[in-house]
Amino acid sequence: KLSAQVLDCRTTMEHLGESTGAQTALRAGRIPGSIHMNWELLLDNDGRFLPYEQLRSLYAAAGIDGSREVFPYCGGGIRSAASWFVMHELLGFERARNYDGSWAEWSQRPELPIETG
Repeated sequence: KLSAQVLDCRTTMEHLGESTGAQTALRAGRIPGSIHMNWELLLDNDGRFLPYEQLRSLYAAAGIDGSREVFPYCGGGIRSAASWFVMHELLGFERARNYDGSWAEWSQRPELPIETG
C-alpha cells in the first residue's frame, strides 16, 4: 500500500474519465487509487473558503488528515493549488505537496496507468 495519498481536485466528469477538461490532456481518466474531492467543495456561495472546521471535516471524510504525504492534482495544477493552500496553509498539513504537472502531464505519458469509471 502506498504511504502517500493522491487527491483528484477536478470535476466528477473528469475524475470518471467522461471529460478531459479544458487542459491539454491526451487521455481521459484519473491517477489510479486517487481520492476524489472537487476543489469547489472548499468554497462557500460567495467564493470564499469555508470555515476551518468545515474544511477539516471535508478532508477527514475523504480520509485525509495530514498524517501522510498528500499530492493534490487537477488538470494543470491551478485548482489543486487551492486545495494545497487549504491543506498546507490553513489546516497545517505540512506534508501536502501540489502536483503542478497534474493530469496534463500524467495523461501524456503512455507508460503511466490510468483508471476510468
